[in-house]
Amino acid sequence: MSIFGWDYPPGVSNVPGDEPDLPHSCPVCHGENANRDGDPLYNDDPAFCSEACALAYAALQEDALRDQEGAMREFDALNDRREAE
Repeated sequence: MSIFGWDYPPGVSNVPGDEPDLPHSCPVCHGENANRDGDPLYNDDPAFCSEACALAYAALQEDALRDQEGAMREFDALNDRREAE
């Protein structure tokens, strides 16, 4: 029983209609990420059509984060130079 005094019925883990919104197509290759029945093609991460696309997306996110961190370091260095003047 939950802290609210009720439980979901067996086999149910969330409120119907409260499922996460998945994209209609793979965000990497823009191909279909579900079959005709709406079942995901790649069960480990239903937003993607394959493991390759999921890994490519993760790599893109890591590159973007590194670029952002580099820009922040440059910005901090500029601020430090201005403060030293």
